[in-house]
Amino acid sequence: MAGSDAEDILEQWDRKIHTDRLGKMFSGCYYKFENDSGVFSEGADDFLNTNADIGADTPCILTSCSKVWAGTAVMRTMHLRPNDWYPEKAMHEFKGWEEWKDFHVYDNLENTDGKAGWSGRTAPKITIHNLLTHTSGWAFGLRGSRQLVLNMPLYFEPGEYFGYSIGHRILGWMLLDYWKDNAPEGRNFEKLDDVFSFLMYEPLELKGTYFIRDKFECPHSIMGEFFDMTFFDNPNEENDNDPADLAMASTGTDMMKLAMMALRRGRLPNGDVYIEKWDEWAATNQLKDGKLSAACSHWHMEGRDDVNFLWRTMLTRTINSGPFGWSYFGATYHDVADDCEECAGPAIAVGWKGFSSCGLRADYEQNIAFVAMQEIVPDPGNRNMGECIHKGKMGSYKLIDCAQSLYNTSKDEQERLRQDYPKKCKCLHKVMTETDSSGLCMGFLQCVIRSAYKCFLPCGVKVLEYHKYEQLGREKEIHEQKKRGFVSSK
Repeated sequence: MAGSDAEDILEQWDRKIHTDRLGKMFSGCYYKFENDSGVFSEGADDFLNTNADIGADTPCILTSCSKVWAGTAVMRTMHLRPNDWYPEKAMHEFKGWEEWKDFHVYDNLENTDGKAGWSGRTAPKITIHNLLTHTSGWAFGLRGSRQLVLNMPLYFEPGEYFGYSIGHRILGWMLLDYWKDNAPEGRNFEKLDDVFSFLMYEPLELKGTYFIRDKFECPHSIMGEFFDMTFFDNPNEENDNDPADLAMASTGTDMMKLAMMALRRGRLPNGDVYIEKWDEWAATNQLKDGKLSAACSHWHMEGRDDVNFLWRTMLTRTINSGPFGWSYFGATYHDVADDCEECAGPAIAVGWKGFSSCGLRADYEQNIAFVAMQEIVPDPGNRNMGECIHKGKMGSYKLIDCAQSLYNTSKDEQERLRQDYPKKCKCLHKVMTETDSSGLCMGFLQCVIRSAYKCFLPCGVKVLEYHKYEQLGREKEIHEQKKRGFVSSK
């Protein structure tokens, strides 16, 4: 690599990690590059030198990046118990889940009968494959017990489209039920964390990954300070308290172990097989006809004008769909043009990034694993780790180029070069990052911002509450529609 390119990479990476050019540094950040040859580079945002800093072993909120862990747990179960768990198996074939079939489907442009409400059709089954790939038809943002979800209609028929959903949460419930009834000798599974310990924490030798049960105990930012599971899940059953789609915390060290297992295509560091069918299940786009998620999410609902319903429909259709596919692990990334939604070739990488901007990428083409750990919601306007995880790039440079440039430059040289990049540190930045601060002015600003955050967070979550018919249960609307003569009996 030319010297000018190496210097440009170092400057761009420094600006990405260590500066606050856009004034939105809400928390620290830890990153790491690695492959089987060893660690290329790792570091942290230490510019402010505050207690917001995040290191290799600092727990961070994963939010939606919890899904790659849930997907791994399911694949590990399919590996260990192939006669009981396999992609084509329907939910209602599991013990205790016999009711989970024949779901009503809302009208949409593909199945409408011209009348607002139910389509008059039922979906006979939902499979493990559908739950893992967001093709089940369930909506995004559902909260509550199993019974409430069971009473929910589907937004589309399973397998037909892509709609970011709560499938991984349901799979967590199913895993807990199954392993409770089929525990190996000497094991006792009381909660989902026990199941994940057996399936992942122990074989992958993880030390800092766990479910957040109530409040997050290790906040590094305002988000972390007010992250409370009651905002995101309000179950009526005790064993529904570990939402597998959003409620995990992990460290950079543990996330890299997961990413390296993915880069090794389902193998452990010693070569032992962890998930035998990794290439089939995890490194292959599983969406219908091999299309990208953006091409499978163009469905539209009919006859709904409730703002909460429309908001959740929009999130289910548009948020977290894009120029990538989906496997049983997470997103699959492909070497395709940005405007080509239906011509995805083989997957060149897998990974995902959560709402808190923690994420990972196992890049097979570049032979590099990358992890970013932080608690910074407006990531695209700040460090933009999204381009590293979703595109495998930093600007015009590949991740492997960044890793090699950082590897070839000593820490002392990086620090020397950093002196040429002036940093601005405004009062507001410390307000957002520090959890303790001295000074009357700083304390007043922190009080105002934290009070606003604490008030508006529940209001934002309120938007995702159940539609009025869903709150009452589907029976009322089914009854009314039957009287009008266009809904079949279940």
